[in-house]
Amino acid sequence: MKLVDTKKPGLPLFAEVRPLVVADLTRKKQEEAAVLTLKQALAKDGSLEAVAKDLKLSLEKPEAFGKAGPVPGLGAQKVVLDAAFGGNAGETAGPVGLAGRGAVALRILRDDLRQTRLRGEKERLRESVAHRRRRA
Repeated sequence: MKLVDTKKPGLPLFAEVRPLVVADLTRKKQEEAAVLTLKQALAKDGSLEAVAKDLKLSLEKPEAFGKAGPVPGLGAQKVVLDAAFGGNAGETAGPVGLAGRGAVALRILRDDLRQTRLRGEKERLRESVAHRRRRA
């Protein structure tokens, strides 16, 4: 092992961390501006489709995800998961800021997994019974 450098213990000088602080502050301000823009547009128009059209944004429907996440395409940020599971089906949640990526508004489309599994199982049973009847 070879000693390359030594540093005094303690906090770094502000000059050393200034670029990181400025970049972080800039990202936070952009995120806040994006959230404010979405809030104002949603208050004015009300529907996600109209807001997306006015702001030239895209609407995406991710695959199903659970409360632990991740949300496909958005990650597992707690603020997004809280918004997605905090409201009622059909409501628009947010907008919420995405760390370093702007903001997102979510329309809650909740499907109870137990009901989904039950519907799938019912369909499989119906097919099985129909198949047995055809063979008999």
